[in-house]
Amino acid sequence: EEEQNPLKPVSNGTFRILSVEESGPIFKQIILLNLDQSQDIRKLIFKYYPNEEEVITAAKLGEIDGFIASKDYIFENFEEKNFPLQSVYYSLYFNLRNEKLKDTEFRKKLRRALHVQEIAYDKGITTIGPISRNAFTDKKTGGDYYDKDYKENLITQLTITVPDVKSLVEVAQRVKTFWEEKLNMDVKIKTVEPDKFENEIIENRDFEVLLYGQEIGRDPDRYVNWHSTQKDPPGLNLPGFEQVRADRALEEGRNEIDSDKRLTHYSEFQKVIDEQAPAIFLYHPFIKYYVNKYVNGIGDKYTFTAADRFLDFGVWYITKAI
Repeated sequence: EEEQNPLKPVSNGTFRILSVEESGPIFKQIILLNLDQSQDIRKLIFKYYPNEEEVITAAKLGEIDGFIASKDYIFENFEEKNFPLQSVYYSLYFNLRNEKLKDTEFRKKLRRALHVQEIAYDKGITTIGPISRNAFTDKKTGGDYYDKDYKENLITQLTITVPDVKSLVEVAQRVKTFWEEKLNMDVKIKTVEPDKFENEIIENRDFEVLLYGQEIGRDPDRYVNWHSTQKDPPGLNLPGFEQVRADRALEEGRNEIDSDKRLTHYSEFQKVIDEQAPAIFLYHPFIKYYVNKYVNGIGDKYTFTAADRFLDFGVWYITKAI
């Protein structure tokens, strides 16, 4: 069977690849031609840069009309569009190997004292449990547990370990404030360089409370994230969660093809997570997409991946030559 060339894909869409500019194994530019004459934008050019600094320089020079960035920028000719990246969610994971975090009621107190919406308001949209904003999401669980009148004197010390990224450290600071003010706790924040985080923290499971993001698929299968066989590296069950009911639900859900039966299994899984509180689910992060002010028609949409920002591309239009 002939191998498919990724630069000559079989497509039933309106775009065709017009040209590709390469530098060795690296793509520098891909130009797509829109064959739909009813649409306003007929040509789409993707340019690739080695780092964000060069992307910003290109934006300042007017060489590009849209880009994704990891930081906040202010440009006269660009507007920031925030789309939630729903294939990623950030959570506070409790290390259940740690003696003080083995107590389910203690973990629930930490959850009850945390106003997730206030913590995440400018970082993304709130996560609804381990299967979030999905046809399989159990609406009876994964809600807002915050109790504004709740206070307790726990006199406990906890350390939140977080990648040394400005936005994540800000979230950790907000969590620290809630727990210290409402539970009279001493909360420390430990920052670790992102390029060292995987080896030093994740591989060794070296944390008490971990503020971290995980990628998920569109399918509700969360076996690699929560099954007890995945509690050690390279598994992604970071808290070390072990629960027979959850394991069975994940196994049955993975093996079942009937949607209604899968829904039953995954509802049971979410119920167990809700009861045991091995993590506090926080938010799906915003994609920071900057686009030239002359590009209009970009609306709100369900964005599971960054590419989904183009879902309504057919109605984008230009109001001035750029």
